[in-house]
Amino acid sequence: MDSIKENFLVILLSALACWLVLGLQQLGVSPVPASGLITFVLVVTLSFLNIGGACGPGILCGSFAGMTLLSDLLPNVIGPTFSLKWVAASLFLSFTAGGVYLLIQLLSAKYPRRMLNGYGGKLGATAFLASLLCTLMTRPFWVGGPDPIKVAIQDFIHSPSFGLSWNAFAMSMAASATGAVIPLFFAGKELFLIPLPLRQNSIYQLTANSRVIGTALWGLCVGGPLLLIPQVGGVMASSWYMGTFVSMTALELSSPLMFRLLAGLMAPWVLVLLRIPFDGLGGLLGLAALLSVCVVRRMESLWPQNRQFFYRL
Repeated sequence: MDSIKENFLVILLSALACWLVLGLQQLGVSPVPASGLITFVLVVTLSFLNIGGACGPGILCGSFAGMTLLSDLLPNVIGPTFSLKWVAASLFLSFTAGGVYLLIQLLSAKYPRRMLNGYGGKLGATAFLASLLCTLMTRPFWVGGPDPIKVAIQDFIHSPSFGLSWNAFAMSMAASATGAVIPLFFAGKELFLIPLPLRQNSIYQLTANSRVIGTALWGLCVGGPLLLIPQVGGVMASSWYMGTFVSMTALELSSPLMFRLLAGLMAPWVLVLLRIPFDGLGGLLGLAALLSVCVVRRMESLWPQNRQFFYRL
């Protein structure tokens, strides 16, 4: 009975985070700071109230799903305001995100290697799966409405980021690589204003909730100001946030610095490819980070001398 209650609470908290991030986007807040703000507030509040236990990863996953651009994926269906259709679509996405997160967690406990435990970007990839499932499942109900995937492709092709200049793309690579390695230099130091009950000696020894708080603050306190950069601010903020997902890779899976640097540099390339068919779906940044980590991890395993080189740096 206790496990049932815990599972229900995980779904509820993840769904709440998703719905709140979707709501902030409706109010004009950009996805990156919206995800960071909601995650930080919810996890800190619940930690001080001693509610939810290690609820942080579920909340963070829900906030990633909340980065879905519903008004872009389903134009002429839900509209730009808080309509009844928007409420229905957002609630469906939110609880789908919670359910998919719980399912992935249960499978991860049973098959840790197959489920890529410890790989950076896994939570985002989980949110992407939930967003994609929700979009595909709701398609039959939008009779006469546009195909959401086709709309996403068209929106991406006509978006400024599709014609991104090489200079702007280089800046996005720099932001991603920086986000992938900067958290390493905070090992053994206090990370921003992590609440006293949550602090530990090392960023990699923090509790699940504290790691989530750190990630949320990176997105909020760095990703938010990056949005102020003219023209490329949105791309840089997203790339930075994506890089911080790479940095969450467990140390026992990789070398400390070079591994993350390479994965951080690769992630923007992967993201460009993923955005062509899936632009607007939440969790896309995490999926790009996860795929990049997997590729670099594979490079290490194929060429042992590369692993030795990585570890010397």
